[in-house]
Amino acid sequence: MVGAHVPVFFGLLLFGSPIFAALALAVAPAFYFWGGLDPVLVPMRTFSGMNNFSLMSILYPAMVKAGYDRAFPSA
Repeated sequence: MVGAHVPVFFGLLLFGSPIFAALALAVAPAFYFWGGLDPVLVPMRTFSGMNNFSLMSILYPAMVKAGYDRAFPSA
């Protein structure tokens, strides 16, 4: 099974597709043919994982600092 996903993944990367799209398109046929996962659960778990307070409390200050550093670069 892995033997089919790896060439598809690297082939899509060589054609210039983004990494997330190459991963999704390489793995999607496996979920379709072999089942094992309801396609509706993937976006539900993705968004519920991003709506985690501890993750937001770590990343938000870093993004604010990165924006501040970009807006006001040191000389």
